[in-house]
Amino acid sequence: MVEAWYMDESQEDQRTPHRQRPNRAVSLEQLRRLGVVYRRLDADNYETDPCLKEIRRAENYSWMDIVTIHKDKLPNYEEKIKTFYEEHLHLDDEIRYILEGSGYFDVRDKDDKWIRISMEKGDMITLPAGIYHRFTLDENNYVKAMRLFVGEPVWTAYNRPADDFPARKQYMKFLAEEAHNGEVGQQHRPSETPIYRAAIPCQAGGATRKREQVNELIQLVQSAPADMKDGVGEGMTPFPEHWLKSMLEFQAMSAHAFGGKLNVSSLKTEAPGKRW
Repeated sequence: MVEAWYMDESQEDQRTPHRQRPNRAVSLEQLRRLGVVYRRLDADNYETDPCLKEIRRAENYSWMDIVTIHKDKLPNYEEKIKTFYEEHLHLDDEIRYILEGSGYFDVRDKDDKWIRISMEKGDMITLPAGIYHRFTLDENNYVKAMRLFVGEPVWTAYNRPADDFPARKQYMKFLAEEAHNGEVGQQHRPSETPIYRAAIPCQAGGATRKREQVNELIQLVQSAPADMKDGVGEGMTPFPEHWLKSMLEFQAMSAHAFGGKLNVSSLKTEAPGKRW
């Protein structure tokens, strides 16, 4: 599962983790409030994965290609690496799905601090239009990623400062609304909240993948604000019907495969000694 943290201010190699000491972890909920969408998929079967197919259909990702970033694979490698690490924004969402290898996406928070998001095989991320960000390989110096786009791709990057673009102004408006919602204890409904929508379970990847998805879903629900945890069942976020159906399928699957079960109303595992 993806990991994120606030970066230190050292001038070390950009490929090192750059964690603060002590580490300041960043949760999926914090990323969501920045508009960052995270998904976990089955990268071993990306060519036939029904989850990926459904995401592309739902989000209208009609265009796709695969890029390999490695000194032996990418033309003008050194120049490209420097370009990727320049702080910039795009006028459209940036979607990347890691098929092999690993790397870091860095994004600015609402206070203009850098957050580093560690991406590895199976991780998909969507960065919203208008967010300042950058990318670098990690110390493994290799990543193979799928790029997705709505319609024909536009790769133009606008280096900071780029505050006058409508996409940036719209993103700043989004941040202000998120800050206001947090202050008054409000929260968007799931259909308007990217990270909750992104947690829709799917059936690809076998029992191991299902277990990972349950773990991710539990973390997301337990981190949800209290006012979202009513209306459907005690202690439970009001998910759409198809989420509940999938969760019930997980409950049956876990009882069969792992000897425990998932309590759908409380989202806690009930098998002593079992770790999801």
